[in-house]
Amino acid sequence: MKLFCLPGKATHLFLCFLALILLQTQAHTQTIDSTCTLTAFGPGSNQHAFWFRNLPGASTRRWDFDANGGQITYYSDSSAHIEGRIYLKSDTTRQWDVDMWLINKKNFADWSAQGGDVKVGNAPQSVVQANQQDYCFYELDSTRASMYGVPGSFYDGDTINLTHRPASFEFGFQMGLGANAQTGDFGLSGWFDYTGSYTGDGDINVNLQCGQTQTCAVTVDTVYTECITDSTFTLWVGFSGVGNNFQITDDWNTAPLGNLSPGLYQYGVYLNSTEVYITVSDPAYTDCTDPYDPVTADCTPIPVCDIALDTLYTQCQTDSTFEIVVSFTGSGSQFQIFDDQFSPLQFGLPAGTYTYGSYPNGTKVVLTVSDFAIFNCQIISDTLTDSCSTSGMRMGRLYPNPVQDQMWVEVRVDEDVIQQPVSCLVVDGMGRTRLSDQSMLGPGTHRLQIDCTPLKNGLYFLQLKADDQIIRTKRILIWR
Repeated sequence: MKLFCLPGKATHLFLCFLALILLQTQAHTQTIDSTCTLTAFGPGSNQHAFWFRNLPGASTRRWDFDANGGQITYYSDSSAHIEGRIYLKSDTTRQWDVDMWLINKKNFADWSAQGGDVKVGNAPQSVVQANQQDYCFYELDSTRASMYGVPGSFYDGDTINLTHRPASFEFGFQMGLGANAQTGDFGLSGWFDYTGSYTGDGDINVNLQCGQTQTCAVTVDTVYTECITDSTFTLWVGFSGVGNNFQITDDWNTAPLGNLSPGLYQYGVYLNSTEVYITVSDPAYTDCTDPYDPVTADCTPIPVCDIALDTLYTQCQTDSTFEIVVSFTGSGSQFQIFDDQFSPLQFGLPAGTYTYGSYPNGTKVVLTVSDFAIFNCQIISDTLTDSCSTSGMRMGRLYPNPVQDQMWVEVRVDEDVIQQPVSCLVVDGMGRTRLSDQSMLGPGTHRLQIDCTPLKNGLYFLQLKADDQIIRTKRILIWR
């Protein structure tokens, strides 16, 4: 239908006016199926309803609906009408009135059959894939899609006309869960080009509120702990759901972690043994939460039993008594030493070298070193004994000490002692015999040579032994 409006002709003007009324009436005679409110997707710094590339007069690209919001009306002839007032988020003096018609509504199967695709964008791909079968798709009606500069605003008197982008209709104006191409919410999105007062392109990304029943969809799948220090731990929270505005909270007033898509997140720092209740919620819905059973952790390191004996030997105190010298290492600080002879306990000791006990000659002693902080962490010695009697036989000088290769030791035997075998033993710190030499000695002073070349560098003990009794023990150091 063509209209020719001829100025100066009253009849023609009346007919022109009547025709315009008829066209306007025709455009709205279809039955309204439903009406939905349009809002910018979000929240977040990228939140917007419309986006324009390089629109003159706009310092940024993101636009939102004013306080009245946007609206989309669905009609029974498979069309829809978008209207509302938008403003530049960084400068509210920049405003447009939106008037966009969408036509040729198709379901997913029909849209795909004609070669159409689904726009995913920044929306969770899992949400789009799970719901795209329920999407509906429209084409932008370029004969009825415009924006008009709001009177009194920066764009007063300007008009831009919108056309579908891409012109191949590979992508349409899609509606459904995740269809806003930004979040997993129920929404709408589509691209367009514009000409007129300005030329460029843009898109619409909005959420739809259509009075549909909203479903809370969030499930906490896992919560586990991870030690940060010996006294603190953190939590890892994994959850699934539909949306991207979830938040994690606890019962200890930790700052909420928000604007989250389903996934795995680290949250909070807590002292050992703190019992923590974690909740994941979607603030977009009332009472949409999923609490998790309480969790806790104790990051105190497990004590390690690392006692090691360095040396253990007897030494004479008097002619009739001896003591035990013990040297040990370990990371603890509460070591204790005790024996099987009811000697006084030594406790609260760090690792080191200690003398312990006082025993009559010939006493057989078993010594124990333990770490009081660790259950059953101890070292028990073999049986130790000594004879410090000087009657009949004595050990004299021992030289040189430290020893390189050869060592000499003097042994004095009293006149009233008959000739007998005497052994010189070199033992290591664990009491193992490393060298042994036996000689028949009678009364007098004897100088015995011991070849130490087979020994490695270290601390050893020379024992003089006769009649299966240890006469004396002295420390020697092999050092080359």
